[in-house]
Amino acid sequence: MVDFWARYRDDRWIDHEGDGYRPSEHTSVWLTPGHTEEDASLVVEADDGIYAMSHCWWRGDRSPEVDPLAWDQAVLERSRGRLLAAVDIVIPGHGEPFRLR
Repeated sequence: MVDFWARYRDDRWIDHEGDGYRPSEHTSVWLTPGHTEEDASLVVEADDGIYAMSHCWWRGDRSPEVDPLAWDQAVLERSRGRLLAAVDIVIPGHGEPFRLR
């Protein structure tokens, strides 16, 4: 299991390098704060594109535009921009995936 600050094997905490940590050859953890201060996204490089599993958006229609529970909306916008520039498909926190390219 991987979260924003560590990885775990059984009940052992194992530090990772933080933003950009690569748990495997085709996956990386990106720190994407905004919804919460500690949010992270899992980015997966697949044959048909680059996917991000993220809570930067709630739903597949990218709503709500302004996150009513955001820790910091401006920081969230920067995290969203980072993902929009780099990935092809986003799997949001509570909805259907959406394709960017």
